[in-house]
Amino acid sequence: MTGLREEKKRQTREAILQNALRLFAEKGVENTSIEEIAQAAGVGKSTIYGYFETKGEIFAAYCDDKLSRILTDVEPLLASDAPTQDKLFGLFWRQMQNHLDGEDHHRHMIREMAFPALSVAKEVGHSDEKDPYVKVILRIMADGQQRGCLRPDLDPLITTGHLYGLFQVTVTAWYNRFFQSPDEVREGLRALIRQAFEGLATGTQPGRAS
Repeated sequence: MTGLREEKKRQTREAILQNALRLFAEKGVENTSIEEIAQAAGVGKSTIYGYFETKGEIFAAYCDDKLSRILTDVEPLLASDAPTQDKLFGLFWRQMQNHLDGEDHHRHMIREMAFPALSVAKEVGHSDEKDPYVKVILRIMADGQQRGCLRPDLDPLITTGHLYGLFQVTVTAWYNRFFQSPDEVREGLRALIRQAFEGLATGTQPGRAS
């Protein structure tokens, strides 16, 4: 009986999330009401509040769930002896696949993530080492420093922003049709990572980063 109850709760939470995300993509988080989410999910407003206190919490749950799936998928690569550049590319490419599939939905959602309303921004993510995504990039960065392909004196958070900027540029280029195909996206992302690593490398000769 407990198992059935937990499965029902999981299904209800998923219904709330999926319908909220559809409305967020169509109208934006600020312009979507809890009542609209409840109606779309086929539940009462009180049920929504049993799972999430605010719309920001719903959006944060979406971000956390998506990030969890991405990190689970790339963990075997991160734990391997693959070159540092390949690990960073693997992380960013797995994220990029969300934008290559279901493009219209993710176009709107990335707008909400990049420019959230203040009420939503308080709920979504962190900007320090406690953030799971930041932790992964710091892990990749430490791997590069251990291998000698990244300088040991690099500031962790500034470098995290630098590296994540490569992904953001790639996403922007895709939506602006600078890239015409997924293959072009893949090659462009690889080139950006390679150039960044060569610029941050401990040696003076290009191509030393691993």
